[in-house]
Amino acid sequence: RPEFALALPAGEIFTIEATATVSGLVGYWVNTAISFVQTLPAGRYAIVGMRVEDTDPLAARLVFPDISPRPGCIGSSTTGTDSIHKFRYGELGNWGEFEHDAPPTVDFLAQADGAVSPEIIFDLIQVRAGRA
Repeated sequence: RPEFALALPAGEIFTIEATATVSGLVGYWVNTAISFVQTLPAGRYAIVGMRVEDTDPLAARLVFPDISPRPGCIGSSTTGTDSIHKFRYGELGNWGEFEHDAPPTVDFLAQADGAVSPEIIFDLIQVRAGRA
């Protein structure tokens, strides 16, 4: 487990999808907001895995406002396969936590110029239900 990774919190891991629109430049990290496909119930969540799918993805990393490491994953161009299992299901620990209404942003590393709309799959554990 990486040095920055926190211990996995107690709870069941579940998967949720998110989308983003990115205007990339080859070889540059570009930050953007994400939108969850489903509404998360009020509470605090730990990200314990991530997968990014697009036609030609390279990599993605999370940007949390309260931590400096930017945990991330290698992109995948194959929908529905878990070729890089190490980045999923808590294998790398707790990547960071967020409130349901303030998710982290995502940096994308582009392999081509232009706009893309990658699908992002997050593995989450609800750490706390309700508002703080």
